[in-house]
Amino acid sequence: MRIIYRKFPKLIESFEGRTQRYYEEVKMVDQLVQDHKAVKINPSVEMGVGRFGGNIEQYDALFKLAYEDCESKRNDLESLFKASKQ
Repeated sequence: MRIIYRKFPKLIESFEGRTQRYYEEVKMVDQLVQDHKAVKINPSVEMGVGRFGGNIEQYDALFKLAYEDCESKRNDLESLFKASKQ
């Protein structure tokens, strides 16, 4: 990668640090959830859809799952919003 993007050192720096930043952000979100300042919504079931693949049926099933997962967190979300207004 360094050879291909050698004219763009900031891009290389960004690519090389993305994994570490991702895990730092996950840790931060988990802390916010623990402090009752955020609600984390993850897919409850692995659907087998990757970042670059999938078909219409898989995307439709994933959308329905996301809707159901959001509904299951509805009370948590409402509590968070009510607490933020106080």
